Amino acid sequence: MDQKIGFIGMGNMASAMVAGFIAAGRCHNGDIIACARDFERLQARAASVGIRSVRTPEEVIDGSDIVIIAIKPYQIEDVIPALAEKLRSKVVLSVVGGWNFDKYEEVLAPGTHHLYIMPNTPVAVCEGVLM
Repeated sequence: MDQKIGFIGMGNMASAMVAGFIAAGRCHNGDIIACARDFERLQARAASVGIRSVRTPEEVIDGSDIVIIAIKPYQIEDVIPALAEKLRSKVVLSVVGGWNFDKYEEVLAPGTHHLYIMPNTPVAVCEGVLM
């Protein structure tokens, strides 16, 4: 896969997805970039799997073709509207519980390609499901 994948948020689910993508050979760790609220914790997670850590969502968007939103539900309305125009040209996937397609239509710019997916943590060992 030649596409760059970016994560806004790097908690347990995002970490499981990263591990699974790399283990399945779907992308190289150098093709993944992430930001998170706790930068020191992010750096430790990123170093353990060899992905790039950055401080801001804007840097993730600029360095990615596909952006996966993996933050807490209460953070969406504070984070995503300010990024809506930058996200318009990206494929946006969300793993945020309770934020379905229709809710994203309200905070993303018109025409943004986006999907709501609900993976489970066994994706880390290539045994999970993305629905």
